[in-house]
Amino acid sequence: MFSSRKVVSVFLGAVVACAVIWIVSSAKIRSSVELNSKSFDATIPRKDSTRYGELKKPVALAAGGSSFQEPTSSSETLNSVLQKAGAGKRRGNLIIQYFYNSEESIKSLLDEAETLLDGNDLNFALTGLKCRVALANEEVFNGLFNLPEDVILSAKHQEVLICGLAFRFNPMFSSATVGVPSSAAFGAEISESRFDAIFSKFLSLSERLDDSFLDEATEAFYQGASQTAASFAYQTLIERGDLSESISGETKGRIVEEMLLDDPESGFELIFSNRERSLESGGAQFQSIAIEKLFEVDGEKALEFEDRISDAEDGRFVATYQKEKASFFLESGNLAEAKDVAASVTDPNLSEQITSLILEHESKLVAEAAAIDPKNVVSSIVTGSSEFPQYHLSTALGEWINHDGDAAAQWAEEQVDQLPPETRQYIAAVYAKEAASQGDISLAQQWADLILDTDTAAEIQEVISKAEASAQH
Repeated sequence: MFSSRKVVSVFLGAVVACAVIWIVSSAKIRSSVELNSKSFDATIPRKDSTRYGELKKPVALAAGGSSFQEPTSSSETLNSVLQKAGAGKRRGNLIIQYFYNSEESIKSLLDEAETLLDGNDLNFALTGLKCRVALANEEVFNGLFNLPEDVILSAKHQEVLICGLAFRFNPMFSSATVGVPSSAAFGAEISESRFDAIFSKFLSLSERLDDSFLDEATEAFYQGASQTAASFAYQTLIERGDLSESISGETKGRIVEEMLLDDPESGFELIFSNRERSLESGGAQFQSIAIEKLFEVDGEKALEFEDRISDAEDGRFVATYQKEKASFFLESGNLAEAKDVAASVTDPNLSEQITSLILEHESKLVAEAAAIDPKNVVSSIVTGSSEFPQYHLSTALGEWINHDGDAAAQWAEEQVDQLPPETRQYIAAVYAKEAASQGDISLAQQWADLILDTDTAAEIQEVISKAEASAQH
């Protein structure tokens, strides 16, 4: 399966190009939807790289609406359009308009596009064709997909149709003629009938796609659907395991997030009620994604579901919830609450995962504090007056060494012999690493011999072994 990053930038360029066409081509596209640039921007995925025609830069070329004021005439030829401008924004805009406005078949226009020798020109031609699919009225739209069975679709023809389908989910490019009221709010979910109409075209088209392109096309389609048809898209994915397995976790996460942003309770309820069905259809990943996104969107609301989730039969569902709950408490500054979650967990693997999250969070807090006042943080951990356990002494001392190695060394020399072995070992771990990094293997080993904790000792021995091997070469 292709990486989702290869498909996202299709939206980055052609979506904006479609928007500009929609604004300036009033002779062909009429709608009373009021433009709201802030809302519109929020619907455009901000990713890079692409498989679809290498469309990396059309945003920069097509978004400058002031220069997009020369719609091409239907009587113009491609050569006459190309002669109007050299390389740059204006040329790209003219090419997009030419291919968008032409009444020739997509196949004929693709043949014409293939005559373009410059890669950027070809990309703009494809963008114009994708916009044509995205903005077509219902009659034209149906005609574009009413293809004889004996017609073999080229790779670029497949690309144009799939991207055009995906773009139709964006309300910016919808008019009353294709089933969306002109007063539709930006970001509002489209009607189920409109989703079904687009989805049926996708299913029929998918039967004719190259196997090598099918997964990527499915990814692109659902990325588009996530914008304004998240709940409908989710329903099709739990009904069709083959589709669910064809899209990335990133796109599933986007679908779930949109469902929860619209209505956290209803969105989570829909996913929770379908959890067994999701497992059967290959969509089990939705469970963990839903919990993760719910805590991101509304952590307090997520806590309200605890009793219901605790009763779930699927242990993975419960485990994911407990882990995300602990993370939420840590991010909210409730360290004690997170530790309570860890203490309540009976599964040893889950307990280890949550404990690891807590240790990582504590280590971050220690490092931040030590960056401000390292001596005080180190001293408070040693004396036991700190809220952090003694194993964080290594982190605090390491920060001190980074800021003032001489002062840290003087303190260690004065204190190390007076400290009990279980405390001294954390100082020893830091200086064993320091000695190894400087190539003094003998001194590093002397410090390492003072470490009592077996895991820490093993970690330091590995550091020393690598340093020794490096020195020999």
